[in-house]
Amino acid sequence: MDDDVFLVRFWGVRGSISVSGPEFSRYGGNTNCIEMRCGKHTLLFDAGSGLRPAGWALRASG
Repeated sequence: MDDDVFLVRFWGVRGSISVSGPEFSRYGGNTNCIEMRCGKHTLLFDAGSGLRPAGWALRASG
């Protein structure tokens, strides 16, 4: 990632209680987890159950 690129990704936006079911498949059911990237630096905030898919993506990206 270029040093001047800033990225924000939401890995979960469900608040305090995770949910599951077909009615939640569009946006997902994970609780809050926000990833912020700037160049080679990555920060994760409010690491709820969205931390799990965020971790998988970070591991896959090296």
